[in-house]
Amino acid sequence: MNKKSIIGALGIAGLTIIGGLALTNQTYAQEATSSEVTVQVTVLPNGQSVAIKSPTSDSKVLENQVPLNIDFTKSKTIEYEIKLTDKDGITTTISNETVDVSNAGAANSGSKKIPLDMQQLTNGVFGKVSIKVTVDGKAETADTVEFNYVPVAVEKTQTNPRGYTGFRIAHAGGVAKVKVVLKDKNGHKVGDKEIEITDPVAMTNGGTIELNSEDINNKLDKGDYTLEVVALNGAGDDLEKPEVASFKFTGKDDPAKPEDKPATPGKNGGKKTPAVPNTGGSVFVGMNLSSSDFLASGIAVFAFLSLLAVVFLKKGKKSGYRR
Repeated sequence: MNKKSIIGALGIAGLTIIGGLALTNQTYAQEATSSEVTVQVTVLPNGQSVAIKSPTSDSKVLENQVPLNIDFTKSKTIEYEIKLTDKDGITTTISNETVDVSNAGAANSGSKKIPLDMQQLTNGVFGKVSIKVTVDGKAETADTVEFNYVPVAVEKTQTNPRGYTGFRIAHAGGVAKVKVVLKDKNGHKVGDKEIEITDPVAMTNGGTIELNSEDINNKLDKGDYTLEVVALNGAGDDLEKPEVASFKFTGKDDPAKPEDKPATPGKNGGKKTPAVPNTGGSVFVGMNLSSSDFLASGIAVFAFLSLLAVVFLKKGKKSGYRR
């Protein structure tokens, strides 16, 4: 084999290695970014199983009426046990029931919706609720969820023209008063307000309160704050630990300074082109190429150069024959 043939063969081998590395890199990237959520359900040899569809774990529930939705297979009965852990850490079993889901006494498969009256079950006490469900009294089929039964939930709404943040406070039935406390970033109280629930319907079924931080303190300094919301019963006792929402008070927008005014349109429309920092790494970083772009380009170049190498080798062989 002459020198030209050796060089051509080495070129093909090198291109093959580069193409393989590109494919390996793409495969690895796909594996690294993929994610799966697996739900495990224990199925006994005879096909018995049960799964709680709702409520879901780690959710917050304010409603009095909560549907317990269950899927089951080849079972005659569903057993469910409900436990409540209050704000003092005391756990109590508040329900332990068995429901017939058979088909005229035979094993059955399907879905079951069990309505739960949370206010009646908890007797007006809030906290963490745990529900364990089994079928046909078999502990090994158990499925469990835990959620928080809360008296209030807080979400931020719009900021008013003076820069004060608004809040929407949802409360459960049985809440007589809502106390809000405003604190600065050091935890010092800078204002508070107590709101009495007077609507009988809201007292029974729950409702919402719209509130702005300006209603609590209209002379805030710029900075970070927290709003603590506590639900109280008719006797003035706290029903649960405070719900907390953080926000930043920036005040009204200051008038633009002369140096802040937009540049006079000219080259590049008066806009400055930001410098791209040199962070090192690949020479392709600044080209904004995705992995798929790089792979497609690499394959095209690989195919083209391989074709040239083959042609080059054939010409080399023909020239050798002429000698």
